[in-house]
Amino acid sequence: MNIKKALSVLQIQKENGGTSTGSKWLKGGGELLVSHSPVDGKRIASVEETSPRVFEKVIDKAHAAFEG
Repeated sequence: MNIKKALSVLQIQKENGGTSTGSKWLKGGGELLVSHSPVDGKRIASVEETSPRVFEKVIDKAHAAFEG
């Protein structure tokens, strides 16, 4: 299986959100981390870091779910 097919099967996009509440993916609001192939150095995909502001929202949702 080639890398494009493997990424497609895993539903990996060119740019990916890296923040989740456990039931929903969010825009992280942070910088993009780029992943490169160790074989040829080509870009594979990227994932968005979670900003402190969005991180606080995720923690608040987790706390509310725990109380519920």
